[in-house]
Amino acid sequence: PGRPIVPLADRMKLLSAQTNVFLVIPFNTEEELRDIIRTVSPRYLLKGAEYRGKCVPGDDQEGCEVLYVKTAEPAVSTTGLIEKAKLST
Repeated sequence: PGRPIVPLADRMKLLSAQTNVFLVIPFNTEEELRDIIRTVSPRYLLKGAEYRGKCVPGDDQEGCEVLYVKTAEPAVSTTGLIEKAKLST
């Protein structure tokens, strides 16, 4: 199947439900993301641990700290779910 499997509106609801999440804004391009970061001036940006050491849009924004979080366990990641579905067919 094509990706993403979970529609954008549903992914946004999941993120918004987190108690420490103040705002969820969708974007389509890296330039849109940079514009959003400049406008919102967030205190933190969260990225998956696999982005550590890579250029992250917004990492040069004054007063903004990039935090790297552990990625989902394979059993609940999209890739893991796709693999599990393939095995069950």
